[in-house]
Parts: sequence; C-alpha cells; structure tokens
Amino acid sequence: MKGKYLVSYLDYYSCLLVAFAGLFVLAFLQINEESKKGNIIDPSQFMIELTWDEASPSDLDLWVQDPTGAITYFGHKDSQIVTLDRDDLGINNSILLQDGTTVNNPIRREVASIRRIIPGTYTVNVMMYRNRTGGKTPAHVTIRRLNPYIEIEEKTVELTAEGDEMTVLNFDLNTEGSVSNTNDIYTPLFSVVKP
Repeated sequence: MKGKYLVSYLDYYSCLLVAFAGLFVLAFLQINEESKKGNIIDPSQFMIELTWDEASPSDLDLWVQDPTGAITYFGHKDSQIVTLDRDDLGINNSILLQDGTTVNNPIRREVASIRRIIPGTYTVNVMMYRNRTGGKTPAHVTIRRLNPYIEIEEKTVELTAEGDEMTVLNFDLNTEGSVSNTNDIYTPLFSVVKP
C-alpha cells in the first residue's frame, strides 16, 4: 500500500511543480510587458539643442528653416517637418512648482526636432530675443542625428544685442538622411518672418 500512495503523491507534487513553473513564466512575461509600457519612442530623426548660461535671465531663441521654406521658431512651433519642442524664456519660465514649493530651474535650453527626412537644405539660426544681462551670451548649439546616433555639429557663438541673429549651420539632407554641404554662411530668418 505504501508504494501506491507514494506514486500518487509524486504525481500530485509533479503537477503542482509544473503549475507553479507555468505561473512563474506567465508572471515574468507580464512583468516584462509592464516594463515596456513606460518606454517612449521618439519618431524624430534629428535633434537640435540650444543651451546657454545656467540661470541666465536672457532669452535666446532657436530658428530652423526646412526645405519647404517653412520657419520654425517661438511664434510658429510646428512646420510638420520641424517642431520646436521646448521654448525657454530665460527668467520668465525659471520657476517651477513642486509639491507646493517654489523652485528655481536654472537650466536654459531650447530643443527642436526634425521629424521626417525631407531632402533639401536646412538652416539653423540662434537669436538674442531679450538681453537682460547687458553683456555677451555664449549660445551652444548641438545638432544630432538620432537613428543612427551621430553628432553632426557642435558650435558656440556669442550674441550681445537684442535682435542679433547668427547662422550656426546650413546643411543639405539626402533621401537617406546623410548630411552634406555644411556651412555657416549667414542666412537671415528673423527678418523674413518678423514676428
């Protein structure tokens, strides 16, 4: 009799072990799926970033012209090819509310994205919209391709007077997204738009 009950206990525990293993696998798959839900896939092809002195009260602006002639800037933030993702107003947007507490945000940064690869010439300019320091402000611009990741250009220019505008880069894109014919010949964008 002892052997007969032993076999049934072994069958019972084997089935229980398989059930727990199956539940473990299902739970692991669910955890893995949940972790993927927080990922954000940015469809941008290129990112253009303008930064300047931390805690600067001055307002610098990023201007980008796409091959269709559309100009993306603080007054026209989306041209369907280029999008101004972040417009930093200097001192005017440096205060954040965090749990009811006022906190100073010293980071000065504007970001534009080229959403699709449209062949043609692009122009990237920076402009001193409001100089609240009275002195020169270095503007650091980085242009990156995101897929695959390549730094296209990294450059610092200095702006002083309100309305000063400088071309950081003119470049051509082909259908594969390769950059060519780069130069920094001044191409006015502010005087074309005059917001």
